[in-house]
Amino acid sequence: MKHLSFSALVSVLFVFLLSPSTIIADTITKPHTFTAGNPALASEVNANFDTVYDQVNKMGTSIDVDQVTGNVGIGTSASATSKLDVNGTIVGAIPVSDVAVSSGPTSLRSTGLFVATVPSTNKVHVRFFMNLDTLTLDTESNWTAWQDFGEPEASTRIIDISASMDSGPHAGRVTAVITARTSTGKVFSRMFADKVPADLDKIASWTTWVDFSSPGM
Repeated sequence: MKHLSFSALVSVLFVFLLSPSTIIADTITKPHTFTAGNPALASEVNANFDTVYDQVNKMGTSIDVDQVTGNVGIGTSASATSKLDVNGTIVGAIPVSDVAVSSGPTSLRSTGLFVATVPSTNKVHVRFFMNLDTLTLDTESNWTAWQDFGEPEASTRIIDISASMDSGPHAGRVTAVITARTSTGKVFSRMFADKVPADLDKIASWTTWVDFSSPGM
């Protein structure tokens, strides 16, 4: 039976693992472990490689790599512009969120909004702190229930979100903006422009999502 020296085996594995077309997405248990000074049986070496090949082949239909750009597509073809494009829900992905707080129309009070989104819904959800004692901002029950502000863009994913709020140009009014960036590179915003704080938690008082197109990022 043909044997492979330990040094030759290491060289083959080194080249294989550094190949740009090699992608390993999960922990692989090797059938055989080799030690210095002991010959490696060709059948055992093949068994180790077969284990890796089987894993890579399973991934072949779900992961696509553009060999020119290096862009990766998971569950979809590699995008010509995006470094990573995923078609499907990323289970357990961390939601993106932001908070904005402004002085309320009444002394020692504040008005705020808390925005969040999760990959599984692609929708923006908002909670409001409506002109209450600033010292109670950390009391969860003082915030309204989550309100659904909808999808900025259908069939895409929100990758970043921000919120800002400040006093409006007129006394006793506020202006707020929620901005979301999607996987297409576009930026969308909903605005609450120079209105009374009492209407902040009314979705109808906000504009619909406005497409500000892509900044080329």
